[in-house]
Order: sequence, then C-alpha cells, then structure tokens
Amino acid sequence: MTGGLKDTRRGRVRRAAGFALLSGVLVTSLVACASANGTENADAEPAADADVIQEAFDALPDDIKESGVLKAASSFDYGPFAYLEADSGDRAGFDYDAVNAIASRIGLEVEWTTLGTFESLIPAAQSGQADAVVDGMGIIEERLGAVSFVYMMNADNAILVQAGNPANVDPADMCGSHLTTAPSGLQAIVFEEESAKCVADGKEPIEVSLLADTAAASAGVLAGQFDGQGWGTATGNFSVRANPDFEVTDPIPGYATPNGIILQDSDRGEAIGNAFVIALQSMMDDGTLQEIADANTMGSDVPTQTFYVRTPDQLEELLASDPALQDG
Repeated sequence: MTGGLKDTRRGRVRRAAGFALLSGVLVTSLVACASANGTENADAEPAADADVIQEAFDALPDDIKESGVLKAASSFDYGPFAYLEADSGDRAGFDYDAVNAIASRIGLEVEWTTLGTFESLIPAAQSGQADAVVDGMGIIEERLGAVSFVYMMNADNAILVQAGNPANVDPADMCGSHLTTAPSGLQAIVFEEESAKCVADGKEPIEVSLLADTAAASAGVLAGQFDGQGWGTATGNFSVRANPDFEVTDPIPGYATPNGIILQDSDRGEAIGNAFVIALQSMMDDGTLQEIADANTMGSDVPTQTFYVRTPDQLEELLASDPALQDG
C-alpha cells in the first residue's frame, strides 16, 4: 500500500524490537502452553453436529480434540470487535461471535476469559493461557515472531475526536496534534511514522500519549486533555453511537490493515490456525461471516479468502490478495 504498512513493513520491524507491542513476552503466572500437535488420536471425535467440518477437527492439536474445548480470550474493550454490553455485561462483538461460530463448525465448545487490557492479548496467546485471542488486532510484521494470526477482516484507522472536532484534527496532516492511543495498538505505530514525516517536512511532531486504559483515554478526549484518540474506524463509529459527544475523522490515508485471530507462534498455534482457516473459509463462502459483520454493524464487507499468517512471506501473500490492503 502506498506510504503505508505494506511499503514500510521491513524497515519498521527492525525499529520495533524494543517496541511495547512485543515487550510482553511470556508472563510466568499464565498457564504454560501444551505440547505441539502430536500423533493423531483416532479416538477423538468432534461433537455430533451435521455442520461440523471433520477436516477442520482433524487438524487440531490432540489435547483440544480430546477435551472438545477451545480456550478463548479478549479484553472485551474494543467494540464492535469485542466488548461487554453496557446493560447486561454480556460479551458481544464481531470477533466474539466469529470465534464462537468457527468453534461450532469445528465441533468445539468455547471457554472465554476476559483479560485486563489490550496489553494482555499477546502474552495470553504466547503463554497458552488461551488457544485463540481476539480484540480487533491488526496483522502486521512487527507482531510476527511473537504471535501468529488467522485473517478475517480489514480495518481503516481514524481519530476519535470531540463532536465538532474543536482541535481541527486532520487525519491527512496530524502534525502538531496531541493524540493518545494504547501502547501496543497499531495506531501507536501509525502516529510514530506520521510524526517522523512531520519532522522531516519541517513541521511540528505529533505529541503522543500512550495509555493502556482506553476508556480513560476517551474520557481525556472529551475533557480536552487530548485532541483525539487513535481508533479503528469501526470502533470509532461504535463509540459515537454510544456517545454523540464524539465524532470520527475520515480514515488516515495509507493504513488499511488486515485484522484477525491471535494464536501462538508455534506448531501448536499453526495447527489451530489451519483448523480455523478451514472453518472460516466455509463461513466466508456461505455468507455466515458477512451476516455476523452486519449484525455487529461493522460497516464493511468481509474478505472472500482467509489466510493463516505466521511468516513475513505469508503476510506478503495476504496483502497482495486484496486491493483494499494495497492502496490503504
């Protein structure tokens, strides 16, 4: 994509070695991961269901086949991808519904865990605390080597601002703006890159405040502490529906990004990913994933092909597959 994540991917991965999104590594208090996909267990069978895809079930690691349970997790703080309903506290969202549907097609039950923050996502997948983790996370090269992904949606990036945009935040020229986002969020990379361009052009850099508490960051926007908050466009629109004191800018040019399910960067994670790809592709083919997107007001069409992404070459193949990702 011109000027965006695709073209700068190799340069940024070197700079990101110390970046917060890869700094979580393994959290020792989390559950250690199980063994890699081993010898196929002939006794394991999926739950009885006419819609279960046997090929997907057979691709799973043996311990999941034997238990019939998929451990899934999210911070549930990023609607409409994954969030808690305001009135009931029930889990909801596109990612949540999609993982439940994928598991159903594989013949698994899902045990969900609510994590503390967005910063908890990568460590939960790395450690094996969860087999699959979701929360609207972008698939970018900086995260490969820490985790792997199954691709299921594209997302634009935008700025959540006060209604009326009193700070006049321009997504095409954010120089001099005071913006906030999560430390390991994709928007932190976007702001870093755009700020460097500002400096190179002789303009004021973007002042970026990194806050793990996304709700506190949003409150800071309304209080005038920040000019805006980095969000995906769908998430920004979700926030506006809940609170009309916000509005969302146009997308930041050049940063359309694939999103997906987070898995371990391991043979075990790849086995789960291969099973997910089979089930998810069937959901794309028969329209189920689009129905889930529409029910969650995602505001865009889902892709027509899914990918498991563990290596830069696999990410390159994904990016080349969709014109929307090439042009940002």
